Amino acid sequence: MSDPRTAETLTIPPLPVLFQARLHPRADWIDQRTIDWMLSHRLIEPGREETFVRQMHMGRLAAWSCPEAETDHALLLACVLAWMVLLDDRLVDPVADKDEMRELAERWMSFDIIVHDPQAATVHNTPMERALRELCRRIRPSATLDQWSRIQEAILRTLIGYSAKAGHKSDSYRPSLAQFRLIRYYTSGLLIFPPLLEIFCATELTPDVALDADIHALNTMSAAIVTTVHEIATCPHDVRRGIRNLPVLLAEEHACSIQDGLHLAATELGELTAQFNDRCRKVEARNLPGSAAYIKALQHLIAGHPSWTEETKRYTPGS
Repeated sequence: MSDPRTAETLTIPPLPVLFQARLHPRADWIDQRTIDWMLSHRLIEPGREETFVRQMHMGRLAAWSCPEAETDHALLLACVLAWMVLLDDRLVDPVADKDEMRELAERWMSFDIIVHDPQAATVHNTPMERALRELCRRIRPSATLDQWSRIQEAILRTLIGYSAKAGHKSDSYRPSLAQFRLIRYYTSGLLIFPPLLEIFCATELTPDVALDADIHALNTMSAAIVTTVHEIATCPHDVRRGIRNLPVLLAEEHACSIQDGLHLAATELGELTAQFNDRCRKVEARNLPGSAAYIKALQHLIAGHPSWTEETKRYTPGS
């Protein structure tokens, strides 16, 4: 484990300019309504908890990610993002800390029931479950059958990823770099973005295009870019808390300092961006129906995350 004091000496290396970031014109309204939604579902309580969550700016993350979406759609995306962040903070980490994987499995079954039938009863009916019911009821009318099926699959895969994360943490097993990358991909929340981008950004893809190998590659690369940006930007925060993130694991893999690990991660980011751009050109040359607008939506998603990490207080000292 690295020395937490190392965090104070780390410098974030220059990152490649990915795409031009844009902010939704009603970003602050979306941010406030997201807090209101969390309070209304008792996902957070007024006072100190509300103050901390307000500084996270989950609504602005959605506003950076979907700058051209209708305001109600951007707000709905913000609520989905907020729910997923709380999923990690309120369920996965506490369950792993007390080594109670059975509880996590029960929660996952309840969520799966709700996603497949928002009207169905569940055993606990927790605030997280009630919030998920409402999200499903709001998203489903706007989704095609194919999009909704992919949303269901994405949520299930995310829960599988969180099970792996909690399992590693609960028995103090140190995942390898390859295992970490896979868990990070599954728990990033980005598995659900492809169908949501289609719905919220009016870029509907036909089922055959949505399942196309090149489109799948773009989805995977965009997720890798966003998570790598995130791992770099939050490295000092993670090191301070003793968390082994991507730069730390790269440093261990290459027997170098964490600062050098940060530079290795930045190099990876540049390579991922080049690969993404190459694949975009390939898809554009194929002229797949709806792909031009979809690529633009992915570029907005990629561009928005660095801007959000600069303004959120989720990763500042003491958080």
